[in-house]
Amino acid sequence: MDVGPVLNTWRRALTVDFLRYFLTAIPFYCVFWVWRPAWARDRRIQAADPERARIVSEITYSLSTVVIFSAIGTALVYAQGAGLTRIYVSLAERGWAYVWASIVLAIVVHDAYFYWTHRLLHWRPLYRLAHHVHHRSATPTPWAAYAFHPLEALIQAGVYVVIVLAIPMHPLGLMLFLVYMIVRNVVGHLGHEIWPAGFARHPLTRWHLTPTHHDLHHRFGKGNYGLYFSFWDDWIGTTRSDYEAAYDAVTARRCSLGTRALPAARVALCLLALAGASRQARADDDISPAGRWTTIDDHTGEVRSVVRVRVEDGELRGQVEKVLARPGEDADPVCALAG
Repeated sequence: MDVGPVLNTWRRALTVDFLRYFLTAIPFYCVFWVWRPAWARDRRIQAADPERARIVSEITYSLSTVVIFSAIGTALVYAQGAGLTRIYVSLAERGWAYVWASIVLAIVVHDAYFYWTHRLLHWRPLYRLAHHVHHRSATPTPWAAYAFHPLEALIQAGVYVVIVLAIPMHPLGLMLFLVYMIVRNVVGHLGHEIWPAGFARHPLTRWHLTPTHHDLHHRFGKGNYGLYFSFWDDWIGTTRSDYEAAYDAVTARRCSLGTRALPAARVALCLLALAGASRQARADDDISPAGRWTTIDDHTGEVRSVVRVRVEDGELRGQVEKVLARPGEDADPVCALAG
């Protein structure tokens, strides 16, 4: 057998997969993690930056995933040539309406496939063998999107096989599905919330998952198993109870307290909350506690308050932005005093 054509096909598939991932991850990483404009800093989900060694590890595993995905893609090219897939090449065969419908169907299939394979990967033997690699990224970045153990990469690549064997797909529809997939995957690991306040609660949008949703999964290691939509998490009961509160905390507007100083007791409570928060400060050239913090209940994992800390004249100044009331509790006691 002449392996030259196979290697050429694999080389082209590898190039496409590499560019598809890195041309998506690099802009998001550069804007949100390197440039860090003010509007992006205000939407940080976690205060801690991942260590450089973690990012290097994420990129290394991502490269191995690209190699595995491209190998599966190469196999599917030859499967198509042998008439084993349902890929068709003539747009006239089914029309444009079907192309768009097939993209939607592929997304729905992938969402279900991901949810159940993700649950399977949390089975303890598989978690210890493979999925723990992905969960090393407790503070995810765009580079975590493909940071899979090779076994998990093979499992995730299985959805391509399912789709091309089960759904008639035009190559254009398949390409657009793959673009949607990588953008949603990178955004899901962005570490910053991009959607507006109230998005996670509104009945018309709550089904569309957010970066905060998947970030909670990385931080706590359970719950929120979905990829694109909330349907499976809602139906099976695996949506984390603190998701909406965490989303509100990330997207919260500042209470209208103006420049009025908080009473000393309240500032002390802020700083005590800061000391006990399950977060770490950003680490650049030095360590500074300045910025937006959330305090988390150690027992339930629920976000309880949003605190803004700043350094003035070498001293810490704290201000409570929002207290997230539990069901049955009084309304936000801080914002209620802001009038």
